[in-house]
Amino acid sequence: MCLRAQTKRRRHLPPVEFHARDALPPCVPAGERWTQCISNRTFKSKVIQLVIHRLTSTLGNLLSGDSQCLIVDYQGAPVRFSKIAPPTPLTGPTMSAPLGEADVKFVRYADMFEKLQVDSVDGDSIPIALLHMERGGLGQISVLRLETKLKEEKDAAAQAAKKLKLATGSSAKRPARVYEYVDIRLLFEALRCMIIPQCTGRVPMTSHDGHEMSMLVCLIGLSGSDFTRGLPLVSGKTIHDYLPAIWTRLARAYDTATRQLDPDAALDMLVSAIYRRKFEKHCCIGGGLDEVLSSIGTSSLSVKTRERLPSRATLHCTVRNVNWLLCYWHQPDYPDPVQPQFGFTKDRKGVRFDA
Repeated sequence: MCLRAQTKRRRHLPPVEFHARDALPPCVPAGERWTQCISNRTFKSKVIQLVIHRLTSTLGNLLSGDSQCLIVDYQGAPVRFSKIAPPTPLTGPTMSAPLGEADVKFVRYADMFEKLQVDSVDGDSIPIALLHMERGGLGQISVLRLETKLKEEKDAAAQAAKKLKLATGSSAKRPARVYEYVDIRLLFEALRCMIIPQCTGRVPMTSHDGHEMSMLVCLIGLSGSDFTRGLPLVSGKTIHDYLPAIWTRLARAYDTATRQLDPDAALDMLVSAIYRRKFEKHCCIGGGLDEVLSSIGTSSLSVKTRERLPSRATLHCTVRNVNWLLCYWHQPDYPDPVQPQFGFTKDRKGVRFDA
């Protein structure tokens, strides 16, 4: 099941026709042709099956001892391969649950092993691991990912490249990719003990102890993810900058019993505050979301900006999408998203947003 929202603009490439009866090409397609092919679901599935076949058929070269094993977790129950035993399906409640994408599968291995290193290109692995830890997950998780660069660092690098070009007439070489390790337990403690208390003025919010990561995921969902559209005209950096002003409002909209947002409360207390602060020079009144959007919509902002303002129905749908994201990123038995509670509908092209 795929609910991926097209949140980033990509140069359009015509789709490639590839069916289940077709064989993979003898050579790996190059350049844009590879992008076209790997975007085809059937082609990608056949590539994965080929990789698994090659891995499991060359175990002698992959494993250095009898104590090592290879676990393939692709479709159905995970299977353990080793040199000294036949392939064995892994059993247990967390192993038999249909966990969807690889993004949400890795945490079940954190409970199996004392230490786990996750090699991840997608940034979703970090909030997923934080949710796992918040809800009593075991194991020490480290995520290997591309190094995070602050805006100041990017600006400094751009200025240095510009000076080099002016001085020498040649452009600087593209820097090599730099990776970093993220210690999830250390990040978890820093967020709970250092960052979030700053958002409450160091006043303890005991009613929401043990829910801080879930609340952060709510904000991540509102800033845009694979399964949520994000708030129009509002970036993730904007939401981060507003944290001290909106955290207590988020707490009032977040139900600790259900670990979900109350959609109407979230709109009138949290989302309205974000838009009011974003457009404070053009929003002359307070109140709930309807009043804030109406005030901004009749302001002196450009017509183009005012036309991008969302409706209450659209934002209500987005909040319900966020509630499903909270379930999907943590629960092995996550609910079906195609129901009014979560704001998704299904058509011939797949699962899409309701409004």
